[in-house]
Order: sequence, then C-alpha cells, then structure tokens
Amino acid sequence: MAGVDIAAIWRDIGSSIRDPAVNRAIGELGIIRHVELDSGRLQVRLRPCTPECWPLAMAGIVRAIRRYAEERGWRAEVQVEPAMLIPPESMDSVIRDVERHPERLREFWEGSYTVSLAHVVGALQATGLDLSRLASLTVAEVERLIPESARDALEAWRTWRRHLGLPEGGLFLLAADGGPIADLDTWARRARLALVTQRTYAAICRETADAYHASEGDGSGGTG
Repeated sequence: MAGVDIAAIWRDIGSSIRDPAVNRAIGELGIIRHVELDSGRLQVRLRPCTPECWPLAMAGIVRAIRRYAEERGWRAEVQVEPAMLIPPESMDSVIRDVERHPERLREFWEGSYTVSLAHVVGALQATGLDLSRLASLTVAEVERLIPESARDALEAWRTWRRHLGLPEGGLFLLAADGGPIADLDTWARRARLALVTQRTYAAICRETADAYHASEGDGSGGTG
C-alpha cells in the first residue's frame, strides 16, 4: 500500500502489544516475524519464543493484534508459526476459544496489572510520596506526577487496567478485583512475588528464544 510506513507499524505493534503472561512488549521478546498492510488488511506472522510457549498467552497476543487492527479500521490476519509443542490446529482452536471467551486470560491480566501497578507505585515513592498520599491519589494526579522514566510502566498499567474493565479515572490504588488497596504493605509483598515470577519467565523466554532460533537470524525490525 502506497505511503504506508510498514517499519513504523511494526515498531508500534511491537511496543504497544504486550505478552499477558510475562508483561513484556512483544517487540522486546522478538516474536514478530512479518508485518504487511495491503488494502486495509493487516498481516502479522508471529514466531513463538520456544516450543514450550503458553498457547493461552499466544492466543492473547493474537487477540490484542486483532483489536489493534480494528481500532484503525483494518482487518487482521495473524499467523502463528508452527513452532510449538501443540499442533497448529490445536493452537487455532485456542485462539478461537479466547476470542469467544477472553475471560480465560484474566489470570494473566491480573498478574501483569499487579506488577505494572507495583512499578508505578515504586516510581511515585521514589519522588518522595508517602503511603498516605499514595492511598488518596487519583489516576489524573498519577499521570501528572509520574517521572518520565516510568512512563512505560504507566502505559503497561493502563493496558491491563483497561483489559480488566477497571475505570479509566478515579482512585489510582485499585486491586485487580476493582477494590481499593487498604493494606499497601501486604499488597506490595504479593506484588513483589508476582514481579519475580514474571521476570523469571521473561528471562527464560528471551534467552531460550535466542538459543532456539539462533540459526534463523535476528528477524526483528524488518518486514519479513
């Protein structure tokens, strides 16, 4: 399509779509293999990090890319390369099931929301805000106070808050179930555990992908 910057679309998808299981942008994980836009049809090919990639998480990524395309008036065709332990037809079945029942992704969304919220809280505390002030902050206030270095965490938090159906405005400190966080210390200990778990999975995903696909070349940042 004339005038379309495919590299820019590739970068935008890579930075705005996140793996719900590990809360990392899919561009960082290196799983995008091809992007094309032709006559309003967005084609994206994904390469799982390893054969052990979670089918449910991959289905969540496919769903997010489809929503990305719909928001821009495009039709999306997303292909997952047959590099997983489950056969392609089973992967397709998981993708269809998640389209019908996105609530299957809720456990991933809750974990990534909690970790993103913990990052934002940490950034705000680093500016000198105490717990009592944090407890009363609104979303609008957080957007004004957050340091520039924590903007990525804030965007991730917004993404998962939206997926969970939480209000875009109002009180900032909401738990994943929508209730206010009354005991921040207890919540923070649980959030740290979720953070360590996600970091471990993300490191395994990235490092094993480098090893598993080493013979295929980099494949990130081009157009196929």
